[in-house]
Amino acid sequence: MRTRFRIPAMALLAVGALLRSAVLGPVLAAVLILAVLFVALLLVAVRIVALLLVAVRIVAVRIVAVRLLVSLLGGHVGRA
Repeated sequence: MRTRFRIPAMALLAVGALLRSAVLGPVLAAVLILAVLFVALLLVAVRIVALLLVAVRIVAVRIVAVRLLVSLLGGHVGRA
């Protein structure tokens, strides 16, 4: 169980050492911030697409329901 967390802990120590570095610190911090922002925007985009798909499905179901109702009533609803 202890060996499972050894590699992530060593990676975190390495990232911490790089962040404390005078040369690579600001660059790595900027890259990490941009990566976090990119992932956050990606999650928001996925959520928006999911909501749009739900909205399209609701509209499609309503169109099918209206067409079915019109066909059941003889197809003369709203026509001259």
